[in-house]
Amino acid sequence: MLILTRRPHERIFINGEEIIIEVLSYQGDKVRLAICAPDKILIDHPKKEVKPKTNIIYKLIRKTFE
Repeated sequence: MLILTRRPHERIFINGEEIIIEVLSYQGDKVRLAICAPDKILIDHPKKEVKPKTNIIYKLIRKTFE
């Protein structure tokens, strides 16, 4: 696992520039991300909401911006 710190409007490039993830903003316990990827890459999110207290990604992102 790779953990990166980014500020709003900074980007993460995966596989050259094939996949781009940009942090749009964060407010309270929410982080807005923009993901740009080719059509062949499936981007999905869980239909069931994950409780923030049990979500490790949430904890890492919150810690990054504190």
